[in-house]
Amino acid sequence: MAERVELDVAGRTVSVSSPDREIFPTTSAGAAVSKLDVVCYYVEVGEALLTALRHRPTTLERWPKGVFEGAV
Repeated sequence: MAERVELDVAGRTVSVSSPDREIFPTTSAGAAVSKLDVVCYYVEVGEALLTALRHRPTTLERWPKGVFEGAV
C-alpha cells in the first residue's frame, strides 16, 4: 500500500495520502473505488465541472433564527 502519491495537476503538484484507501466498496454495480480513483476522476472532469459551476452557489448555510452574536 502506497503512503503517498504525487500528481501533476495543471502545473501544480498535488499530494494524495493513502491513495489505496477504499472510498466506495465493491457493490453489484461495480468494483471498489479508491481515493486515488476519485482524485483522478476530478482531475479529468475538473475543467468542465468548474465551467458548469461558475457563478453558481455551491454551498448554502441557513440561519433560520437570524444572525446574532454567538450563533452556532
